[in-house]
Amino acid sequence: MSLANVSKLKAFCSRIPGAAIVRLRGSDSHKFLQDKTTNDVTNLADGEAQYTAWLNRKGRFLHSSILFKSHMADEYYLVCEESTVSHLLKHIRLFKFRSKVEVDDVSKQFQALGVVSRQKALLEEVVESNSRSPSLASLDPRAPPDNTRVPPMGAIVIQPVEEKFKSPGEITEVDSIVYDAY
Repeated sequence: MSLANVSKLKAFCSRIPGAAIVRLRGSDSHKFLQDKTTNDVTNLADGEAQYTAWLNRKGRFLHSSILFKSHMADEYYLVCEESTVSHLLKHIRLFKFRSKVEVDDVSKQFQALGVVSRQKALLEEVVESNSRSPSLASLDPRAPPDNTRVPPMGAIVIQPVEEKFKSPGEITEVDSIVYDAY
């Protein structure tokens, strides 16, 4: 499907090109993330996501990621760039010390899907139908919250690679190259 045809679609989804998924779990994972990322994870409910950044010890920006809180206790998932995942893992392990936190690159077991639509109701349906464990889904946390002038443009779904995307309606699957170009 060409980029010109994609703009005529009501909604479309694709695997997010170049996305990696990192899982953090353990009894200290919440405290670790609260201390090491720029966003407050305290109010993050099960299944919700937020945009966050990782800083070096001097407070300079290193990586951005989307942080999902799992439905499982003390478990979180990060969606980050594939090109930076090894550096991010090294950074996390460097500051882990004696924290009870396990860190794994689970990109081979899970995939990140992006859904694009300007219809908030459809995106909320996507989130609802894809939020059952072990899958996670959220409106794209990079969009401004409750902004009436700019409607949400997308949702992000994390799901096992072997699981099929649950489409609540007229959502067309497109190639990741088309998604990336859009």
